[in-house]
Amino acid sequence: MRPSRGRPGPNRSQRRISRLHRVRGKRGLAAAAALLVAGALAGFAGAWGRHAPGLLAFTSTRSGNADVWVMDACGGGLRNVTAHPAADRRPAWSPDGRRIAFQSDRDGNVELYVMDADGSNVRRLTNDAADDFNPAWSPDGRWIAWNSNRTGDYEIYVTDAATGADVRRLTFAAGVDSVPSWSPRGRAIVFESGRDGNAEIYVMLADGRYQTNLSRHPAGDFNPAWSPDGFRIAFTSDRDGDNDLYVMRVDGRRVRALTANEADDRNAAWSPDGKRLAFATNRDGNFEIYAMRADGRAIARLTDDPAADTIPAWQRLPRRGRNPAHSSHAACRPQGG
Repeated sequence: MRPSRGRPGPNRSQRRISRLHRVRGKRGLAAAAALLVAGALAGFAGAWGRHAPGLLAFTSTRSGNADVWVMDACGGGLRNVTAHPAADRRPAWSPDGRRIAFQSDRDGNVELYVMDADGSNVRRLTNDAADDFNPAWSPDGRWIAWNSNRTGDYEIYVTDAATGADVRRLTFAAGVDSVPSWSPRGRAIVFESGRDGNAEIYVMLADGRYQTNLSRHPAGDFNPAWSPDGFRIAFTSDRDGDNDLYVMRVDGRRVRALTANEADDRNAAWSPDGKRLAFATNRDGNFEIYAMRADGRAIARLTDDPAADTIPAWQRLPRRGRNPAHSSHAACRPQGG
């Protein structure tokens, strides 16, 4: 059930999840998670096919402090869209590709802001003495999820994307809950949680119910990103000794490594067609933005600057507005694996 201005009753999938969630053990939890996702995906197949990959937004320190930059899918057309002396980080595109949410400390502490894609019309979304991080738009554009320490512990919240009002807390566990990512239909949220003593990938319904550990691994699993087709979750893990990118099914099964590098690979971001992943890595000495096919092949370096480039986010464009310069990194030269 998505956060809404009304409170519709649970659908059939959610009632089945409620029953299965009471079953103890991994098998019951996995089944509950699988049904949760099945409900979130019902009737969705092909909906993102109406969109094409657009620009990549990312965080860069190349201006001397952290700003939000945008570029095309091969690394050209670089533009600083915040250009502010404060630290502006964590860009997140609105579903229509016209706005960018981001976090900034420009007013003293870290708050969430929204601007037009060209950097104009900046407005403050949250206003609290605590810090607010990691914005993520719901697929219908009505909500933004984020995490905050406003209660003394880092928890996941949602708020009205237009007004910043109607703030709702979704998690209440001890430990850091952060980096939310919505399912394609907006009925579920995957996130990173430290409630079990190490970072794990959790999933819950969009109203906070049925929080389930998907990764269940003694290593650190973090920075989840839900795929546009709804069937996969990309994430970062140090389970092989250093940070690499992995992908798993939405029930936590069939975990597969996409990168195997001694460097730090992190912050995976799906292209809207689900065929590519952008990510940040320091495999060439400092953090840069790379992209690869969703199977881990055809890795291409997109940025090349002595500063740190991190946290990419991919814009979606309607096909009628498709620009060949923005649509793919297929023509970008691979840089090896």
